[in-house]
Amino acid sequence: MSVASRIELDFLPAAYRALLEKRRRVLVSLCGIGVILLAGTIGVVRQAWQLAELLRLRETLRVGLPVLEKACQEEQEVKDRLVKALAKANDVSVIRGGVPVSWLIYRIFRAVPADDRLERIQIQLEQSQQKSLLLNATPVEENNQTPEQCERQLRESLDRLENAVYRVTITGQTAVVQNVQRFMENLRGIGIFEAIDLQTIDEVNGQSNKRIIQFSCECRLPYPVYRLSDRREIKEIQAHRP
Repeated sequence: MSVASRIELDFLPAAYRALLEKRRRVLVSLCGIGVILLAGTIGVVRQAWQLAELLRLRETLRVGLPVLEKACQEEQEVKDRLVKALAKANDVSVIRGGVPVSWLIYRIFRAVPADDRLERIQIQLEQSQQKSLLLNATPVEENNQTPEQCERQLRESLDRLENAVYRVTITGQTAVVQNVQRFMENLRGIGIFEAIDLQTIDEVNGQSNKRIIQFSCECRLPYPVYRLSDRREIKEIQAHRP
């Protein structure tokens, strides 16, 4: 390559070159400003979108919060009712003293002769004993009672419970009078009743005008049944329960 080919000729005046440089700088500045404005616009749009989302979420919460509070309240009410129902079921499932009601009813039905039919079994604490227990269930005031008095009151309450009696009323039907006597003997064979008394026995018309015997008997179940030897049999039946 020759030396002449490396020679660059510049016929533009210096003022024109300065103008071109100025224009280039202005163009670069405008591009920078444009980029900044674009970034700012994107940021503003993004913030506006986020604000709209927050407003929408707040409106959703404003509408849904009362519903959620009501649902939580209803859930708590259901839980409270469930707790009360379970407590009530636990109270009625076991007679005081530890005899399960299911076991007692099972033994009563086992005592029924083949031709007899039970209509009703009612288990309740004798009303007089129940009133006595309620009347004496007064709150203990620590300010006017000594520990000895509290202990004596507790012993008296336990003594009243020891004397409490459950009344089991059984109503049923049979074909012959002899089955009633047989049923009562079978009840005595259970070994937990203090007394078994025949309350009523009547001859009535059944289906197809067939004469049947309708009877009612009352069994007295003492409170301290846990002292009986049949308690072991109760545990064995519970252990083999499916």
